[in-house]
Amino acid sequence: MKLISILLAVVILASATIYGTKTYFSSSSDGKDGPSVISQAYDVQRITDLQALETSLANFYSTSYNYPDALEELEPDYASTVPSDPETFDDYGYEQTDSGYRLYCKLSDKEKMKNDEGNDPNYYELISE
Repeated sequence: MKLISILLAVVILASATIYGTKTYFSSSSDGKDGPSVISQAYDVQRITDLQALETSLANFYSTSYNYPDALEELEPDYASTVPSDPETFDDYGYEQTDSGYRLYCKLSDKEKMKNDEGNDPNYYELISE
């Protein structure tokens, strides 16, 4: 009888652990379909990184009256290091435009990519004009 109780407790704990892990890694925090909690955290870091780069670019512009050709030019005076995507370690997108620049990256949350400053629904964009 004691052995059956122990086995039953182990099965219940294992089931709860498997369900909890699956939920944590594969669904949004509100239980609806969408990016996982980890993917959401990566997205927050990506947006924070782009906002920090935006500040560094503004500081660069205020001293040189132009934008750098590449983000690496921000090091070390305007950014100690240029951040990269926290999940893939790829560089963030950056390009100069006629009126300023475009910073961009992919997000797990497709809605955030559609509702940003840019015109490309496939990227989260910060645009200077």
